[in-house]
Amino acid sequence: MIYHGVPNRYSQANSEPKFNKRESFYIYGGTGTGKTYSACSIINISRENHAGETDIRLVSVPSLVMDYRNVPFTDKEALIKRYSSGLVIFDDIGAEYQSEFSQEFILSIIDNRWNANVWTGFTSNLSIDELPYGDRVKSRIAGIARNNIHQFDGKDKRLETGEQDK
Repeated sequence: MIYHGVPNRYSQANSEPKFNKRESFYIYGGTGTGKTYSACSIINISRENHAGETDIRLVSVPSLVMDYRNVPFTDKEALIKRYSSGLVIFDDIGAEYQSEFSQEFILSIIDNRWNANVWTGFTSNLSIDELPYGDRVKSRIAGIARNNIHQFDGKDKRLETGEQDK
């Protein structure tokens, strides 16, 4: 699932995430700590700073893997190619259903993005070391994010405020 039209509320409460937004990044932490919220802030801030010209896609990795499982075999390469370029934030990486096919799919995308040196964002509940992938994928993700890896701590903000998970 690609989240188009990210609500403006994301650019208000968390408009200045405390890390370099121009560099690829990896954000991890517990449920409800603001990872996706910050990713959406980055999208809105980038659009505001570039007069709407910046096309950053926020992609739910579990939904993306489901799409991959459901497309005909002949279309799988096109799906890999679509997510191997452009500005993409992969949301909830590591939360997808694990299979040999999903592993190969994620490896193909991450490997292509690594080789092309494309700006990439990641959010996850897991640290890079905890991701359910082989060392090659973990190494590439760490290399893409470089020193822009951040852990979000704290309680689930949605439970504290009563906001429903969206």
